[in-house]
Amino acid sequence: MNISIWQQFSSNHSAGFTLVGKFTSAEQAEQAATTLKEIIGQIAASNRARFETIEDFFNFQPILLSPVERAVREQYEAEDWTHALDYAYEDNTDRHVKRYENLVFVGSVIDSNSVAKPFDTILRKLGAKISGEEEQNRIFVSCLAPDETVARRLQQELVYRGNQEQIWVPIDTRLFHIGQIEREEQQLHIIISGCWLSELNSSTFNFLHKLVSYLKSAGCSDFTYSVGEG
Repeated sequence: MNISIWQQFSSNHSAGFTLVGKFTSAEQAEQAATTLKEIIGQIAASNRARFETIEDFFNFQPILLSPVERAVREQYEAEDWTHALDYAYEDNTDRHVKRYENLVFVGSVIDSNSVAKPFDTILRKLGAKISGEEEQNRIFVSCLAPDETVARRLQQELVYRGNQEQIWVPIDTRLFHIGQIEREEQQLHIIISGCWLSELNSSTFNFLHKLVSYLKSAGCSDFTYSVGEG
């Protein structure tokens, strides 16, 4: 499993972050995503018990770890985690953790002084390696078409109106994205560029889902996914 980390810096010295974990299977990724949601959910619940409103929480900006956070730090031996999660309050862990196939994305969504702690350490405990640090990146999708004829047709169909720098999902003219598609015989390699992962942007996930569904409907199989610097 590999993980990548992206940080987005602003003028007030806080940063939004997204960690991307690549697992060996979708099942393993789902288990990890569930664990991460449980951790954030427990911390958020403890913050709601301490602060009556989200405004109170953000105005106070807790720094010291809460008892729940200290327990998590001890469990995962995250000794370098020293600041409380200053974004965990609402009862909506899906906002911070998303899974697509064997990829798991966990992020603050908003500016945070907490950066990636403790989730980088937790993922390392699961055997992860940090592979990069960028704000705007690319998602790579590879798959195997049934034959070269289908692969050639898909390569032509997915180019957005002749623009070799954009790809689209032909069943919905609104779904296009910066990217490229290359072919090696039956193998298709698709690059989705300009992904603002630090925002856990739902439009990126929607495009990825529709694109893969379209490829599967054409008989493609053996999908692999990865994330890299763009």
